[in-house]
Amino acid sequence: MFLGAFYTFILFVVLLCEGYLPAPKSIDDVAGTTTSKQYRLFTDNEDNSQFPPQYLMNRFSEERTRNVLNELISIGPRPTGSYENEVLAFDFIKRQLEFIKSQAENVHVFNIDVQKTTGSFFLKFGDGFTSYYRNVKNVIAKIGPHNSTGKSLLVNCHFDTVPTSPGASDDSVNCATMLEILMVLSNQNRSLPHSIVFLFNGAEENILQGAHGFITQHRWAKEIQAFINLEACGAGGRDMLFQAGPEHPWIVQAYADGAKFPFGSIIAQEVFQSGVVPADTDFRIFTEFGGIPGLDFAYVRNGYVYHTKYDRPEFINEGSIQRTGENMLGLIHNILKSPHFNHPLEYRSSKLVFFDVLGLFMITYSASLGTIMNESIAILTVLEILLKIRLRMDKINTTASQEASRLLIAISITLASAVLALCVNLAIAAVLGAVGYSMTWYNRPYWILGVYFFPAVSCLILVHWFVTLQRRQAKGSDWEAEELYYDAIRVIWAVIICLMTRFDIHSAYLPTVLLLFTTTIRSLGGRLCISARTKGAHMKLIMVHLSSQAIPLVIILYNCWQVYLVFVPIMGRTGAQVNPDLFIGAVTAIVAYICTSYMLTLVHVARYVLQTVGVLFLLFISCLCIVCLSPLGFPYSEDATSPAPQKYIIAHVERNFHNKSGELLLSDGGFWVVPLDHNGPYSLFPFVPELQDAELVDCVIHPYCGMPYYLPFVSKLKKSYYLKGSKPKIHTPFKLELIGRKTLNPDLRQLKFRVTGPTHMAIILCPVEKVILLRWSLTYSLPHPGVVTWKKRPVYFIYYSHGEATTPWEFWIDLEVPSDFTSDQPIVDIMFNTHYLHGSDMIGEDLQKLLKKMPPWTHVTAWTSTLQSYIF
Repeated sequence: MFLGAFYTFILFVVLLCEGYLPAPKSIDDVAGTTTSKQYRLFTDNEDNSQFPPQYLMNRFSEERTRNVLNELISIGPRPTGSYENEVLAFDFIKRQLEFIKSQAENVHVFNIDVQKTTGSFFLKFGDGFTSYYRNVKNVIAKIGPHNSTGKSLLVNCHFDTVPTSPGASDDSVNCATMLEILMVLSNQNRSLPHSIVFLFNGAEENILQGAHGFITQHRWAKEIQAFINLEACGAGGRDMLFQAGPEHPWIVQAYADGAKFPFGSIIAQEVFQSGVVPADTDFRIFTEFGGIPGLDFAYVRNGYVYHTKYDRPEFINEGSIQRTGENMLGLIHNILKSPHFNHPLEYRSSKLVFFDVLGLFMITYSASLGTIMNESIAILTVLEILLKIRLRMDKINTTASQEASRLLIAISITLASAVLALCVNLAIAAVLGAVGYSMTWYNRPYWILGVYFFPAVSCLILVHWFVTLQRRQAKGSDWEAEELYYDAIRVIWAVIICLMTRFDIHSAYLPTVLLLFTTTIRSLGGRLCISARTKGAHMKLIMVHLSSQAIPLVIILYNCWQVYLVFVPIMGRTGAQVNPDLFIGAVTAIVAYICTSYMLTLVHVARYVLQTVGVLFLLFISCLCIVCLSPLGFPYSEDATSPAPQKYIIAHVERNFHNKSGELLLSDGGFWVVPLDHNGPYSLFPFVPELQDAELVDCVIHPYCGMPYYLPFVSKLKKSYYLKGSKPKIHTPFKLELIGRKTLNPDLRQLKFRVTGPTHMAIILCPVEKVILLRWSLTYSLPHPGVVTWKKRPVYFIYYSHGEATTPWEFWIDLEVPSDFTSDQPIVDIMFNTHYLHGSDMIGEDLQKLLKKMPPWTHVTAWTSTLQSYIF
């Protein structure tokens, strides 16, 4: 009971700090703040290279930012190429910039530019693809001093959205925030030390095309020294620093020192860059194609609304925008005044380990220092344990082998308890998935506590209790056993720290904190308690033990909370192939061990262990019954105030497959249903009974499963269904034509194509066996295949989009063939996909009828698509 209260109090502190947001400032609030001229009266530095950060923060108004956000959102969804994006949103942002320019102080040089850009690049996103874009639009503003230094900071957002979302958090709120920041900066009558470029890019949801067009082609790109990217994978809450650098610690330090409310962790960066999160941002473009350092921020709370119709301004908490604005102004101030800004590449060094503590302050240190600290603490801990063993050997006359054997047995038992907890959780997850109760925690994450955390903790306790019973029957000492298992757990953490450090996993700071406080406080304080030999010495030892855990548990629970905050909603868009309960169960078992590992030593001296396990077991059974037998276990919600929809992609498809002679082998139409979580499409059967006739898509017969994939995600979204039906009625013409065939030499053939169609299309190339795609007109670099193959043949996925209307798209490919190939032999399979993501062809009558049958707790991203398959 006491330990439960201890954990509850720490969790209360964590949630109190995690949920804190500053009060939003109204327009009237900022209208009465000190002017920059008055500020000069009490600043000591008259150098124009320094400008007042606190004054700037006090000028930021959330109310004014929300007004801009609401106007932008009123346009509706804005996919690239749509009238809403290319005309309405573009004109709105441009007019806002022109108004801000008209109000700017004369000490600033303020320029506005419009970019229409065409380009291409290969991206290792999804299964890997080549992106080709034409005439995508960017709106760019630049503010700086009259005596330009030729060096600029880039601040980036995107104003386009996915087809069925108004995009309040992703990414309209950040564009509105940037406009407000620009307003604040331009209204101060002190010039900036360097220029700032504000990029409002119009093609991020097209997988980072707008940012690529700017950083590789715009004239201002050459002077960019660093960047700040503003993104979202949720709505509201606190914006998290989740990527930094690379290898530019000074820019992270600028955030740590300048942000009023810091929030970020190297853990988030390592998890995101591992590929576990199915997303990418413009950060990749600026670092890989621009070679510049930067910071990547995103709203992460309430990821349920991400890319859905629910991504509206009301889900952005009051104070969220204020917090972001003040943080960014402090960060901008620190970057521009940093001596590293002038020559950032000269200060490239090892990564910086960074993490905030409850959002109050941020701790930073170099990765090289972290390596020294981690390994030093681990080695010192092991040395202290060896010293204890040596003293014990002298005291009770035991041998080194005996002491080593005792310690190894304790380590084995501790690890066995962790393995048992993991196995039990995986078994629970597998059973729930098999009987149709997967994701019962999705809408109500607190069920994870009952379904997975309690059984994991019970397993950890029971293994140690079983050992305790055996020892007590043999008349062994409980407190000696407690000390032994305390040392065993420290050895385990020391080994984990060293392994993580050797593999350059900088998240090793977390177990290091756990080991540091335990070794210093418990080892020293515990010795004093025992050596005193006074009444109640053991109780004092327990109190010292708990005090050694307080700070580490605050940091650990704070980070664990962020893990669940981010990953629970993500489980609703990872595809239907994998049961997400397996992931949540495994993560919870690990979290349970991390949070309770040192408390397990107390099992060896406790008297009411079975009662505790009994309570935990009853709570587990009760939670299991509730989630399986009551509506409280239903994973999804249509609640207007806290929606948690089940997500689907449904495309109304026309497919045509041709042979080498151009004859039509197969032509059909229907609905391609792609569930984005494990429960689909079975959860829809009571509402859309015809889906029971849908066939699981066969991915063997044709490349990319013979379906019109919008992006190369066949490895994650392979499990999909096809309901045959009517063909869609399409008014926009689409066509792939072979307009040229050349034999460049006996071993080299060139094919030239002309493509006509909507703003979003895809070409999938699959050369036949022994034929090599040597080069093409799409990129300057050599063609890159994706990671997916078909019949052991490489597959090339080409994603195409354009902004404003443009001429038909033409490209050529050169194929190297064996010398014995004849002219009538096929050399390449080609699939041509079209996607109607906006306009009158997006959703036809038959698709609309199907969508009306969908239950209200679903969100469907729907459009019309075609697939034409050819052999050349």
